[in-house]
Amino acid sequence: MTTRRQVLQGLIFSLGGAAALSAFQNAEAGEKKAGFYSADELALVTFLADSVIPRTDTPGAIDAGVPAYMDHLHLTWASAKTQAEHRGQLAGIKAKLDGFGGRNVNALKQLDTAAFAGNDHWDYRSVKSLIATVYYLSEPGATEELHYELVPGRWIASAPIGEIGRTWAQ
Repeated sequence: MTTRRQVLQGLIFSLGGAAALSAFQNAEAGEKKAGFYSADELALVTFLADSVIPRTDTPGAIDAGVPAYMDHLHLTWASAKTQAEHRGQLAGIKAKLDGFGGRNVNALKQLDTAAFAGNDHWDYRSVKSLIATVYYLSEPGATEELHYELVPGRWIASAPIGEIGRTWAQ
């Protein structure tokens, strides 16, 4: 059973993560800072982020600062075990992409199809999930990509039950 304290701690953690993510949105792509990722790993994460959530009529993962935040997340928050697992995941993804023809859209489509057709390629599925999570925690992901409707539908103050039919349970 979740207590009120646990819910509030989770909310505070989520808000803190979203606030930290927004700090990385203004980072310039060419600016190189010492971080968790090597240059090749950062290039791979940037390729994956841009391919998974490209810029359309809304900002993409690169615009939201996803690679920079993932770098910061692994550098400052992740345990040594998580860091090692993530590096292994990236190495596995790189090897699979190289096997499919390198870092291009067709190779990524083949990897994506293979990853979600069976139970292998968990490395790719995990990194793709992390990219999506970080993106939707960002300000552009949460405010421009997602839509929020405070009260869905229209408000009928005194609706006759005969017109509605059954009531709703949530």
